[in-house]
This record gives sequence, structure tokens and C-alpha cells, in this order.
Amino acid sequence: MLQLVLLLFFNALFIIGLYAITQEGMIFHFLRKPFIKPAASELEEEEYHLPFLFKPFIGCPTCMASVHSTYFYWFFQEWSIQNLYVYPFYVIALAGLNALLHKYLEAL
Repeated sequence: MLQLVLLLFFNALFIIGLYAITQEGMIFHFLRKPFIKPAASELEEEEYHLPFLFKPFIGCPTCMASVHSTYFYWFFQEWSIQNLYVYPFYVIALAGLNALLHKYLEAL
């Protein structure tokens, strides 16, 4: 159980870090550029091509739990029916933790 909680926090920190380094002015911002649609004016908000791919990979920490939990969870957990049943709850807990961390860091 402790291993699962530690994995959850490590996975959350990885996702928040990945999200942070792809923001404007950061080293991996270029990963976002293929998804950004050109704005008609400076006042418009950014829109994205393929948001169903952008958000789970680099665009939304809460959404990123769905993709980035897969390799973390299955690398550190052995394959079993019990772990298969636990995995959906892990993803939901990770999404919630990411949302909390993201809100907290945005408020700083």
C-alpha cells in the first residue's frame, strides 16, 4: 500500500513537472507548437489542433493522468487481476492529486 501511495506522488510530480516545462518560456515549449492554432488577433485565447491528444499528453495535468499513469503503474506493479482492478482507482486518485497540485501551484 505504501508503495502505491509513493508511486502516486511520484507520478503526480512527474506530470506536474512535465506540464511546467512545456509552458511558454520553458525549454520544452516547442512540444506545444504543433498543437497551437494561429490566432486571428492578439486578444483571442489560444486554440489547439487535436485537443483530444494535446490535453492528455501535455496540456492538462488532470487529463494527463490518463496517459502518464499507464507506464508508471504497470512498470512498478506486477501484472495481476487485483492490480487490474486497482488501476482505475489509481488513475482517478492521480487525476485528483494533479488537480489539487496544479491549483496550488497556480495560486503561488
